[in-house]
Amino acid sequence: MSKFFFSSCLTVFTALFFCSCEKVICLPGKGELPVIPPSISTWTAIPSPTTNTLLDVRFVNANLGFISGASGTLLKTTDGGATWNIMNTNVSTSLRSICMLNASKGFAVGDLGVILKTTDGGVTWEKTTVAGTPTLNKVYFVDDNTGFIGGLAGTFFRTTDGGTTWNSVASGSTSSIYNIYFVDSDTGYICGQAGYIGKSTNGGTNWTPQSSGVGANPSDLLLNIKFTDAKHGFVIGEKINDPIVHETYILHTTDGGANWRRGTCPYNNIAMTGLEVVNDSTAYAVGGYIATNTYYILKTTDGQNWNVESTGSNRLVSIFLMNQSSGFSVGLNGQILKGN
Repeated sequence: MSKFFFSSCLTVFTALFFCSCEKVICLPGKGELPVIPPSISTWTAIPSPTTNTLLDVRFVNANLGFISGASGTLLKTTDGGATWNIMNTNVSTSLRSICMLNASKGFAVGDLGVILKTTDGGVTWEKTTVAGTPTLNKVYFVDDNTGFIGGLAGTFFRTTDGGTTWNSVASGSTSSIYNIYFVDSDTGYICGQAGYIGKSTNGGTNWTPQSSGVGANPSDLLLNIKFTDAKHGFVIGEKINDPIVHETYILHTTDGGANWRRGTCPYNNIAMTGLEVVNDSTAYAVGGYIATNTYYILKTTDGQNWNVESTGSNRLVSIFLMNQSSGFSVGLNGQILKGN
């Protein structure tokens, strides 16, 4: 099983750029995505206060951002990513996903079923766990009250009271869930192990499997999923042929997931984990080649053909676009890249 089960959250800041969980454009819900296709020409490494692997990066507004990572790592910036400070989480397990509902309240989840909650902007974190719960890969909020957590072996939780309580719900799969995305309060998607893609049209109460067109073996991993509207979306992932050789999965739909088409990638052996979708045909994906610990940032402008935008040392895991001309990506050995 791959060790790259990572992925991506935020709140409304301005009508142009910031929404909550993972969007940079204000769609209904706690969102993601920029209105204007970003023009990022360079990605530059910036100082990092840690060498631990960084697994997720999210911003609440232009100044306030968070990064979660291995060994309980939690970083915070209040100056737009120019500097990052280590926050004390009092846990040593990997924190695979972080979601801030606003500047004060947020959640982080990770290994051994750990769920962390902050109500003071990350200064302090309250730890809870769900008995018998394995690794948790993703926390995502649709709005201030409704949120979801996905994890290994089909683990899937829902809250309707802002994270005070979490209840188990059926995900439509007994395999691991790696990522969650809602187009609006009713329509949502999840992706996971064994090539699984699930769709809900009733706010996450029920999930119907979709045909992803990739393999259905435990080694077929769909790690990230995002949509721009009810019809257009992307999925990325990998097939693990052995501990070193991974086959790249990049999928695109134009009909709400009824059909998924494989994209064309210049390399077919890189593990892709981070995804940001700009519009119906433009998206960024990050990951890397495991054997050499090399990162790749890929971009498509037609939804089908992907090109290398940047490459270098230390494989990347997560990406977040700030606006049309800047973003951040994080990964192994504490790497933080800023795009301009």
